[in-house]
Amino acid sequence: MDNTDIIINDNNCLRKLDSLKTEIASQQTRLSFFLELAQKLNIEFLEKNDALEILKAVLIGTTAGEGLGFNRAFWFTMNRRKNALCGDLSVGPWDAQEATVIWEELRNRPLTLFEMLEEMKGHFYDEAHPLNRLVRSIEVPLDDPAHFLVRALRERRPIVVEKVPVDQDWPLSDGPLAAAPVATGPHNYGVIVCDNHILKHPIEETNLEFLVLLTTISSMAFTKARMCALLRSKITELEGLTREMAASRRRLAHVEKTAELGLIADRVLHEIKNPLSAVGGLARLLERRSSDQDMRKIASRIVEGARKIECTIDGLFSFADGPDIEPERVKIRTVLETLFKVISIDLEEREIEGHFSINIPDDTYLMLDVGHFQQALYHLIHNSLKCMGRGGILIVTAKPCPSGVEVEISDSGDPLSHELHTSKSDAGHCPREILGLGLGLSLAKQIVELHGGTFSLFRNKMGGNTMRIVLPQGGMVG
Repeated sequence: MDNTDIIINDNNCLRKLDSLKTEIASQQTRLSFFLELAQKLNIEFLEKNDALEILKAVLIGTTAGEGLGFNRAFWFTMNRRKNALCGDLSVGPWDAQEATVIWEELRNRPLTLFEMLEEMKGHFYDEAHPLNRLVRSIEVPLDDPAHFLVRALRERRPIVVEKVPVDQDWPLSDGPLAAAPVATGPHNYGVIVCDNHILKHPIEETNLEFLVLLTTISSMAFTKARMCALLRSKITELEGLTREMAASRRRLAHVEKTAELGLIADRVLHEIKNPLSAVGGLARLLERRSSDQDMRKIASRIVEGARKIECTIDGLFSFADGPDIEPERVKIRTVLETLFKVISIDLEEREIEGHFSINIPDDTYLMLDVGHFQQALYHLIHNSLKCMGRGGILIVTAKPCPSGVEVEISDSGDPLSHELHTSKSDAGHCPREILGLGLGLSLAKQIVELHGGTFSLFRNKMGGNTMRIVLPQGGMVG
C-alpha cells in the first residue's frame, strides 16, 4: 500500500468520524430535549388533573426539531355523543410559507420546551388560524372501519400512512403521516396524528417508537384525570352522606331526649294533676259556701288558676300526638280582646306595664280553634312574664299582613339564648332549637303550625324577646 492509499483511507476515516460526531451530537440534543419533555410531563402529571395540558406538551414535543421533528401534529378526541373522532388541537404551520417563517425564527431564537409551551398558549385557541378551523371541522365516524384513525383506535397500535387513500375524508394532507391511539383498558380517549406535509419526509421507525411512548404518557394522563374526577365525585358523595348521618344523629338525639322528657313529664303531670284537682274542688266548695265576700273572691281566683293549670296539663298530655284542632270561623279581634282581659290580671300582680294594640278591622275572620289558640297565646305571654320576673314592659300588637294576621308579643325581660333567635329578615323560619325552651312554648308553636301559621323568635330593641305569629286568612293545614 503506497502513501496515497493511506491518505485516502485516513480521509475516509475522518469523514466517518465527523459524521459519527454529528450523529452523536444530534442524539445528545434529542436526548436533552426528551429529558426536558419528561420533566415537563412529570410536573403536569403530578400537579394537574387536566389531560389537555399534557397533550399540548406532547404535540409540541412531536413537532419540535430537537424532538421527533414532525412538521405538524393534531389531536382528535373521542366524542361519544356523536360517536365520532372530532378534531380538537393542532400544532404546526398551515403552508410552506408559514413554515419558513416559523422555522427561521426558531433558528434565530432557539427556545426550550417550556418557552415553546408559553409561546404556543394562544395558538391552541386561535380560531382565526386556518389550521385550527380546519382541524375542528373534521369528524370521523367510528362506524367507518376503513379510516386510518378508526383503525388505529380499534387495533390499539400506531399506523403509518405514506399516502392517504382518496376515498378517505382527510383534508389536512395526503401524507406521509402517522396515527397513534391514546387509550387504556376499555377506555378510548382519542388519536394523535403527526404528518410531514411540508417537507414530505418519510416516517422513521425511531420516531414512531418515541411517538408510542408519548401516547402512552398521554393515556396515563387521561386515566389519572378520569380517576381524579371519579374520586372527587365519591368524596362529594361521602361528604353528603356524612352530613346526612350527622343530621340523623342530631335528630335521633333530639327524639331520644324528647322521649325521655315525655316520660318525666308524664310522671310529673300525674303527680301534679291529682292534688290540683283536690285544690280546685275545695276552692269551688269554698266559693259556694263561704259567707265572706273577700274569701269568695279569693276562692274564685284559685278556681280560675286551677282551671288554667288543668287546661295546660291536658294540653301537655296530648303534646306527643298533637292536640286535636277543631277550627271554626271567628272574629280574631274578639278572641284577642277576651284573652287580653284575662292577661291584664297577671300583669297587675307582677307590676308589669302592658300595652295592647289591635289594629284589625272588626269584620276580619279566621278559621281558629279558639280554646287551643288562646292557650297558645297564653303560653307565649306567660313565657315573656317569666323572662321579666317582676316589673317590665309587655307590648302585644295585632295587625293585618299580606298573608293574613300578624301578632307580636314583645317584652323587656332577659334575652333568651342567642342561638334561639332568628333575625327579622328570617323571622318566618323558627329554629328547631326552640323546642328546648319548654313544653309549654313548644306546644304553642305546634298549635300555631296546626293552624297553618308560622312562629318566629328574635331579640328586640328593648333588649328582650319578640315572638311573632303569622296566621293565614285562609284557614288551617290539612
